[in-house]
Order: sequence, then structure tokens, then C-alpha cells
Amino acid sequence: MSLTLRLINMDEGSLFFLLLTVLTGCLAHGASLTLAWARSGFSGLQHANKLIAAVHFLGVAATASFGLLSVHTLKKARSSPS
Repeated sequence: MSLTLRLINMDEGSLFFLLLTVLTGCLAHGASLTLAWARSGFSGLQHANKLIAAVHFLGVAATASFGLLSVHTLKKARSSPS
């Protein structure tokens, strides 16, 4: 079974915890980068391209998490009795 189907077929509690963990990890990583940059006096702007790439990947993970939760919610709404 593919990863996507396994994630879609997860129960709501497990999926919510998984997505919450992913988003919390992304936010914690972004906060640690910001704090490290602030401690250095916001120096090293020449490295901004690397940071932008990291923020992009964090954004992709967050977007994928919200999308997966939306797909799961719609699947549950479609399968529930009227």
C-alpha cells in the first residue's frame, strides 16, 4: 500500500497528532534559526539564499500537512452516513 493511501486511511486522532507534530517541528526549527540569527546580531545576510531554501521546504511541509488533513476530512465527510 502506498504511503499516501496509508495516511488517508489513518484514524483522525493519529493523523491529527502526526500533522501537529510535523507543524510543531517546522515552527521550532524556524524559531531556532531566527534565534541563532538574532544572537549573531543579524549578521551573515550573504547566507540568506540558504535560509530562504530552508523556509521554502518548511512551507512545503506545512502546506502538505494542511492539505492532507483537508483530504482526510473530506474523505470522512463523504463516507459518513447522511
